[in-house]
Amino acid sequence: MELKQIYELWDRFETSGINDLEIEFQGVKLHMKKEAGAQNGSKPAMSADKIADHNQNQSEAQPKELVQAADANFKEIIAPIVGTFYASPSPDEKPFVEVGQSVKKGDVVGIIEAMKLMNEVVADEDGVVEEIFVQDQSFVEYHQVLMKLK
Repeated sequence: MELKQIYELWDRFETSGINDLEIEFQGVKLHMKKEAGAQNGSKPAMSADKIADHNQNQSEAQPKELVQAADANFKEIIAPIVGTFYASPSPDEKPFVEVGQSVKKGDVVGIIEAMKLMNEVVADEDGVVEEIFVQDQSFVEYHQVLMKLK
């Protein structure tokens, strides 16, 4: 089971009327459970073996609220996966992007480490970095807004 499939399942579980779901597939055990009395659309707690060390330590924890950019004139760069966000290629190098910097579609704007793999985060559109919502080496959620472009 790939990480993307887990996130898709999680999204569907969030909006379903199901309160408890347990799946075992290809050596991966996944258990999702909504808090008692949770309504449809509420955020479930989720734990899964072999996803990431951080996720294993945070099993059954509620996800953090996702940052939302309010203005429709801005373009959002969102986290494609759960993991640790890195603003630069290494601790002694300058960040990929800074507020006020122009970026082109396909430019690397950060890295998310998940399951010991480094995944580049790229700009989907051209723009100027208006605001960065996450700090270097912070944990980010799937679909969390990382930064906004104008």
